[in-house]
Amino acid sequence: MAADDYEIETLGAAAPAPVGTLRRMPAVATDSPLEGAVAGQIDLMAYPFFSLSKTPSKRAIRFVEDAVSVEVRPSDRGVATIYDKEILIYLASLAIERLERGETFDGVLTFTAYDFFKLAGLSGASGKNYQRLAGSLDRLQGTQVRTTIETGGVNIDGWFSWVSEAQVIFTRDARGEKRARAFRVRITDWLVRAIAADGSVLSYDRSYFQLSAIERRLYEITRAGCARGEVMTMDLDTLRSRVGVTSPLKKFRQLLAEIVARDDLPGYRVTILDAGPRAPLSRIQVRMSMRETTLPSPPPPPRRPAQRFGRLAGKDYAQRALAPD
Repeated sequence: MAADDYEIETLGAAAPAPVGTLRRMPAVATDSPLEGAVAGQIDLMAYPFFSLSKTPSKRAIRFVEDAVSVEVRPSDRGVATIYDKEILIYLASLAIERLERGETFDGVLTFTAYDFFKLAGLSGASGKNYQRLAGSLDRLQGTQVRTTIETGGVNIDGWFSWVSEAQVIFTRDARGEKRARAFRVRITDWLVRAIAADGSVLSYDRSYFQLSAIERRLYEITRAGCARGEVMTMDLDTLRSRVGVTSPLKKFRQLLAEIVARDDLPGYRVTILDAGPRAPLSRIQVRMSMRETTLPSPPPPPRRPAQRFGRLAGKDYAQRALAPD
C-alpha cells in the first residue's frame, strides 16, 4: 500500500457502510487543528440535552420550560453524556473556523484524535483514549433527540441524532497493522443550521474541560444567560431542572453550596440568595452573573473579518461567538 493510501472503517449502524468495511482512498485533508476560540451552540448550553453521568446511562431525559421542550432517549449503549458533548463543542468550533475562512459547511468534519485529546485535556493518543472517543461517537450517533427549539427558521417535529455518520480513517504500518489517522463525522442538520444559519454560538473558556459535570452545566447556563454582563436569577428547582440533576432538591442545594463556596467557575459567579433560616427550598433563589473583575483579553481576530460570518449567520458573530469570558 502506498504511503498516501488510506482505509475507512465505518462506526455505528446508521452509517452508509457496514461496520468493519474497509476501502482505499487518497490522502485526506483535515479541518484540525483548532486554532481559534472554543465555541458551542447556545441552546445546548442553556438546556439539559446530555446525561451528567460519567458512565453510560439508559435513563431518558425529559425537560419542559415554557415553550421549550427537550426529549432525549438512549440507544442500547446509553444516552450521550456531558463528556461526550466535548466532541460536539470541538466540532462546532472547527465549523466556525471554516465559515470564518469563507468556506461552505455541510455538516461533515474531519479531525485528528490528537487535536481533540489536546483540547479535552486527555493524556495523549493512548488506546484507552481512542476507545473513549469511539464510545462517545457511538452514543452521539445512537442517542435520539426531539425538541421544539427551531434552528435556521426550520422546526421539524421528529427525532434526530447528534451524529448521523462516523468513520475512522486508517493507514497501515510496515507490519500491515492499522493506525488511525483521522475521524470523519457528519453532525445533525439541526446543529448545522444553528451554526451556519443562525450563528447562535458562544465561546467557551478552555478550563471548562477541567470542570465537574454539574460545574460544566452551571457554567454553560450562566454563560448563555449572562454573556453580555446580564444578571440572571432563577429559583432553585428551575435551576436543578436546567442543570439536569435528578437528585432531590435538598441534595442539589448541598451540591450547589459546595460549588458556590469554591467559587471557581471561569468568568462567572453563582450566589445562593438568603431566603431566611426557615424558608422552604422552593423559595430559594440563585443569582448568576459575570465576575466583577478585569476581563481577560479577547481571543485573536479571525483570519477573515468576523462580519463576514455575521452576514452568513444573520447574527452579530463578533459579539456572540467571541464575546470574552
